[in-house]
Amino acid sequence: MSAAPSGSDVPPDAAPRALPRGAFDLVFDMQCFHVLREGSAAHEEHAARVVHDLLKAGGTAVVVVGACVPDGGSAAGATGTLGPPQLAQADLVRPLSATGLTLESITLTKFNTTPHYDAMPGGPPQAWVGVFRKPDPPREKVACV
Repeated sequence: MSAAPSGSDVPPDAAPRALPRGAFDLVFDMQCFHVLREGSAAHEEHAARVVHDLLKAGGTAVVVVGACVPDGGSAAGATGTLGPPQLAQADLVRPLSATGLTLESITLTKFNTTPHYDAMPGGPPQAWVGVFRKPDPPREKVACV
């Protein structure tokens, strides 16, 4: 994926040129969105727009990110600790929904076990798994004569 432009330089056609727009039934993002969105609102909007633009109408995006939960959950990923960046549920849903994607489901889970995550206090960190759908375009109404 090409680097996201900064500031107001994000083009309306945000999908990387190497990948065709609207060509995919499924976009699977495992720990990319929470990194690509860091730095500015423009980066977040760009990352969300790329997911949207790659999907066919009716396509599904599955996005897995580090989770920050109100009850404290896993401390992994907090500033100065090991683990993925943590997002509140709204920080995952809001930018993707703003592109027109519809939230189908969101689940709080944990990342799979790895030697790195097993060495962390509490084991693997928590994760949000968001499933989003790109709506089909509205159908034209046919007038009965």
